[in-house]
Amino acid sequence: IFLVDATQYRPQLTIRIARVEDHDDLVPIFDRQTQVLTKDHGEYYLTKIINAQNVSNKVLVGEVSGNPVGLMGLTSDIDVKILSDCFDLKAFNHLYKPREPTGANKKEEMKKKKEKSTNTALTNAVCITMFCLDKAHEGQELPFLLEAFRLFPDIDYCILTIPHISPEIKLLENFTYIQPLPSNVFSHSLYLVHRASIHGGEISVRWSTKDDLKAFKSLLNSLDNRTEILEAAATRVEAQAKQLPVNRPINACFTVVFNGEAAGMVVLNGGEARDISTLYSEYAVHEIVPQKKTPPNAHATILYYICDPSFATKKREILLDILCKFGKKVLHYRVHPGDHVQDILDVMLQISPRKIPAPSSYLPSLDYEENGTKQMSSRHNFAVFCTTSRLLNNPRVNLNARIVVVGATSTALSFVSKILLDTR
Repeated sequence: IFLVDATQYRPQLTIRIARVEDHDDLVPIFDRQTQVLTKDHGEYYLTKIINAQNVSNKVLVGEVSGNPVGLMGLTSDIDVKILSDCFDLKAFNHLYKPREPTGANKKEEMKKKKEKSTNTALTNAVCITMFCLDKAHEGQELPFLLEAFRLFPDIDYCILTIPHISPEIKLLENFTYIQPLPSNVFSHSLYLVHRASIHGGEISVRWSTKDDLKAFKSLLNSLDNRTEILEAAATRVEAQAKQLPVNRPINACFTVVFNGEAAGMVVLNGGEARDISTLYSEYAVHEIVPQKKTPPNAHATILYYICDPSFATKKREILLDILCKFGKKVLHYRVHPGDHVQDILDVMLQISPRKIPAPSSYLPSLDYEENGTKQMSSRHNFAVFCTTSRLLNNPRVNLNARIVVVGATSTALSFVSKILLDTR
């Protein structure tokens, strides 16, 4: 094993507050990436922005050997109400600061409630208004975020919006994509990062113990099916205590740990020969994982994935660690009609159902219609998602472009099915 420290060969960025004299060095970097700002705001737009800095608005410059190579504009003056109306921000308290108990004084309570909707000081987020970094230094975006949170010590979230047609930039690897609501009228995609996810600390996975069950209760407090999840976790924890470390249990429960505290939990079932054979027969799982090379005991099914949304960008690391510790090669996740969908679909591939089931010793004889065509049993009316260690390690490009399909014809539905179920 050979190890190279990039800091010894690659100049590291130094972040500081921007100065007016940085204008001439930064404009060429901006213009190489886009000329829209110069065209819309004039030749000296950067100078105006740098001069306008105050408590709520800051401009950061990244420099190497005294030469500016990147810039980030920040503001805490955000209309959180619009974002809450357009995006699913419930898990992030709609970007407001947590409210302290106010006692029984109703007048004071009403006053603070009114201030919540009008006073931007209660906002718990800072927004990136502009960002550029010379291509020679791509991959060094993190120092900007660290300095941004240092300048706004009372803020927990940093947000960024980009047009739907724009490709994701390297900076967004640290951010979580926020799902839009059906009522969304916002013209951009929204991304968010919590200060805890970038301020040091490692996230890891370990086998759950009885001591973790208390922490699970607080994690599941807002879920309607918390009793069901806790029972499933407790059953697996009890079995693990008897079998580990000598033998791996058939089913498992893992605890996601950040800085020594429980930040999530994952409950799984091991693969059974009958169940896995049926999946291969009725879904095109073979397109992802060859059946002959992957025995049933190399599969596992995720039943519940519960994790603090602040660590949504760590899903790949969490699932890879689970595959390693559980001794599995493939993870499945099933979504039945009416299910609450877990936040893991973006790191998995949806498997298309087979039109005609493949032969399986576990399947009953197939029914035939009058025209003689085979019909798949309707017993498995669920969607199947799948991932492997190879897929989790492969980089994926997220596309936020909006596609409008007009008409509910067979051709239109086939097109939608194709782009949604393409495993390539």
